[in-house]
Amino acid sequence: DQKLGRRTALKLVHPASHGDPRTMSRFLVEARLTARFNHPNIVTIFAVGQHHDVPYLALEYVEGEDLSARLSEGLPGVREVLRYGVAITRALAEAHANGVLHRDLKPGNVLIGRDGRVRVGDFGLAKHFNAPVDPVTSDIRGPLFSSSDETSWGMGTPRYMAPEQWQAQPCTPATDMWAFGVLLYAMLAGHVPFDEPSLTDRAKAVIHQPHPPLDPTHLDERLVAIVEGCLQKLPSDRPSAERVAADLEALLSDVGRARSETVDNPFR
Repeated sequence: DQKLGRRTALKLVHPASHGDPRTMSRFLVEARLTARFNHPNIVTIFAVGQHHDVPYLALEYVEGEDLSARLSEGLPGVREVLRYGVAITRALAEAHANGVLHRDLKPGNVLIGRDGRVRVGDFGLAKHFNAPVDPVTSDIRGPLFSSSDETSWGMGTPRYMAPEQWQAQPCTPATDMWAFGVLLYAMLAGHVPFDEPSLTDRAKAVIHQPHPPLDPTHLDERLVAIVEGCLQKLPSDRPSAERVAADLEALLSDVGRARSETVDNPFR
């Protein structure tokens, strides 16, 4: 940004999609929804415009890495997991309080700045609670399933999609909480709870089968309970982002206190 002397990230519509009204509409929706937020854990949008008829968003540039890159380096420690979890759920709570769903929460959309602050970005699939749900075919052998597993299609990214998304049912804030539960599970276990080789099998597992349990011997039972709550099949059984943020903050406080006591008294 030459006027204000700051670095920004530019997001543009791919040239192949310039004539696609659905893509253009989604791009503008992302701009409008992201512009509603002024929160330390949500990427800030600075401007929207066009350059030579190409629409663009000017976003906060986050120096650092995304959570996907961080996880490729190895499992984070419990304190780090809690810190990431608090930031993500605070961002979701802010979005939900403003009537906005993310619908595509995944490690690639969580940015970890060099300043240590965690931001959630990419509201490209976001929607208002009461907006019409995008149609997704109920035939899970259809062409929508030909995309890469890490590619967002329909209403989300397959590894992080909730049962209701697979069944083309209305999304609610609980849909984002399922994705957070998968993300939290992956940070603790090193893999997602449902990773069947085919999307057909994965859809069936997410809808009908219980997830593999986390090892409770190495984790605080309260943290395991948070994961279990977020991965409930029924949306109504999942906790809110605000409640999970509070629970994670309490756990983080306990971990910090225990760490301090250990440093003060190494024989304890």
